[in-house]
Amino acid sequence: MLVDSPYCGDWMASAYSAGGKRYDYHLFLNIDGTYERIVRRESDLEHVTRGCWYHKEGDETLRLESETPDEDGRISSEWWVLSVKTCEDSNCLMVLRWVALAGRNLPILFYRVHLAGRWYSERLEMRG
Repeated sequence: MLVDSPYCGDWMASAYSAGGKRYDYHLFLNIDGTYERIVRRESDLEHVTRGCWYHKEGDETLRLESETPDEDGRISSEWWVLSVKTCEDSNCLMVLRWVALAGRNLPILFYRVHLAGRWYSERLEMRG
């Protein structure tokens, strides 16, 4: 179980393609090792993937293994973890870069969000 991992929780980010299209990401890394990722592109695309996530202690990559292949036939993706920073007690920033050869492969800045009904919402209520 990954209870103490700083990666667990809900993360959101936005990025722009080389053509100027905006992509909004919502990544939920659950404490049981499952994930859900929603990628929205400016109103004309929404793609949801679910599966398992892995991160070995001391390794600099976060691996997402999907239950189903994506549109390119890939079942997994790896991300370099460039940074995970805490701000105060509960807010965090995470910077990821896709592990791939690509012309425009910029890091993506994720920020932690707290959503009602998640496993961590009860912990936050008990602290506050």
